[in-house]
Amino acid sequence: MTQNEFKGRLVALVNSEVEDLSPHDKTAIAKKILFEFERDAGHSEDNKGEPWSDDELRVVLSVAPTHENMLRLARAFKRGYGSIEQIFRWAGQSEKRIETARSEDAFVQQIRRIRKELGWRSVGGDTK
Repeated sequence: MTQNEFKGRLVALVNSEVEDLSPHDKTAIAKKILFEFERDAGHSEDNKGEPWSDDELRVVLSVAPTHENMLRLARAFKRGYGSIEQIFRWAGQSEKRIETARSEDAFVQQIRRIRKELGWRSVGGDTK
């Protein structure tokens, strides 16, 4: 199949009538499928398991935690998508939750320090 044939088929599929689906619903489904395809297609993860620098964490925590941004960051830093999710997940936790679950974890403490530096507010509202 050529690139033009592929484009034609994709456009035809998106333009076809689907029972009980509005154009908005079709767009949402198509975006989700394309995102999953792109995420699962793979990219270099040469830095997987390596420590994060403070500057890298600043970049991650300076963008909105959307699926698209997390995929972009994972590719840029050659990390797994899940590692970016984990940074955002821990950055949003309350101080109490961090103290209870990961008070001795150096990576979580690094995230905690950077989020404070950037003025993040945790879910619980405390920024100690």
